[in-house]
Amino acid sequence: KKKTTFKYKVRERILIAKKEKNGYLRVTLLKGKSPKTKNVHRLICSVYLENPENKPQVNHINSKKIDNTLFNLEYMTAQENMNHAKENGLMCKGESVSCSKLNNLNVLEIKYKILRGYNQNDLAEKFKVAKTNISNIKAGRSWSWLEIPDSVKAESVDVNLKYSYFE
Repeated sequence: KKKTTFKYKVRERILIAKKEKNGYLRVTLLKGKSPKTKNVHRLICSVYLENPENKPQVNHINSKKIDNTLFNLEYMTAQENMNHAKENGLMCKGESVSCSKLNNLNVLEIKYKILRGYNQNDLAEKFKVAKTNISNIKAGRSWSWLEIPDSVKAESVDVNLKYSYFE
């Protein structure tokens, strides 16, 4: 019988993980001559953890993104991961969301003016956001943790007045 042999060259090297802006550790691997950057936690799970339910995401149980020990990682669905993030206070909200066009003071002003009967379209135009954003603020679907103080709510103000609490 003829022996089949394969020639290949393996370069061993210690990989240095780099902490990305999002807090995850990543390493660069070479496949042929093209580099591929991978998340360390996903690599560890793909090698050491079974995924019988084929869940697409990897969760850090203790919520520490740099703790990539095997016992701190688990597979999850996107919904399970979102629930975990909410339960552990990891969800960005309000002005801490990097792409938010509004800040807390803007939203308080919007809420104040909605209480005073201002038109939602006018508010959307003034703050350069979609009317849906104003509508969601009014309905409490977004920015619900921000509340106007009762003393300000009780003020009797004419909608046509140029001066308001926030201007």
